This record gives sequence, structure tokens and C-alpha cells, in this order.
Amino acid sequence: MPASPTMPDAFSALGVAPPECDECEGRGTVTYFTGPHECTRECEGRHGVGRRLHCPHCVDGTQPETGGTCPTCDGYAALS
Repeated sequence: MPASPTMPDAFSALGVAPPECDECEGRGTVTYFTGPHECTRECEGRHGVGRRLHCPHCVDGTQPETGGTCPTCDGYAALS
């Protein structure tokens, strides 16, 4: 079975950029303040990628036929 292209490769082939995450603005990390300290964490919405491409095989991360985890997106409902 041939390997699937990664999301950036697929978008490069199409000549378009994947949509940016609203929370991290495409950076993949979110900066927040805890008292006087500045902290950075991975974007929860996009799992550190910063861009989102909805999974073409599911809506919520589960297979419609079986209710199991979608193998295409590993249950994230996005190809990121």
C-alpha cells in the first residue's frame, strides 16, 4: 500500500494553503499568562499543527457505519 501524502504535501500539490486555526493563528502554539509568567502550550484544537483540514470520511472522528474510531484521522475529525 503506498504511503499517503502528508497534509502540507497535499496542499502544496493543489497550490493552496490549508485554513489556519482561529485559536493559534496557524502557529500551532498558544501563549497564555499565569500570574507574572508567560507560558506556551500546544494548540489543543489542531494538535500543534496550526492548520485544519476536515476528514473526508467522518464528521466527529467516528466511522458512520460502525461507530468505531475513524482510521483516516485517528478520531480527531481532521487531517492534521
